[in-house]
Amino acid sequence: MTKNGRARGFPPRAFRWFRLLRLLRPGDFLIFAVAAAVVAGFLVFATDRGGAPATVEIRSFQGDLVYPLSQDREILVPGPLGETLVEIKDEQVRFVSSPCRDKICVYASFLSRRGQWAACLPNGVFVTITGEDAAGDGPAVDASTF
Repeated sequence: MTKNGRARGFPPRAFRWFRLLRLLRPGDFLIFAVAAAVVAGFLVFATDRGGAPATVEIRSFQGDLVYPLSQDREILVPGPLGETLVEIKDEQVRFVSSPCRDKICVYASFLSRRGQWAACLPNGVFVTITGEDAAGDGPAVDASTF
């Protein structure tokens, strides 16, 4: 009990939120709804870039290989340590096996979006997903470009 006879922690936290909600007016809720709709719309349109189909570029000491991301296949890529197996499946790409010691490339997750990449540095194999944006004027610009 406190000096004024009330129990500590009263009113409960739920009632404190109700007091804060009473301070808001109908226009405030309208502003929150419009802001939420703008954010949701941005997320929907920002993730669909359209444009040319995505491709997988595989670079190694023996040259560059380009494959469509839409066709499932397994590719053996030769390197200084041996052959690295790269798999394209369900519009995703990943390293399946590699002769490198730590296998960091194999433990990396699937790549599925333009601009994502993975590398097996000991074996000299670099995999990236490329494509053009909807305007057809090259790769899409993202926040890391600036």
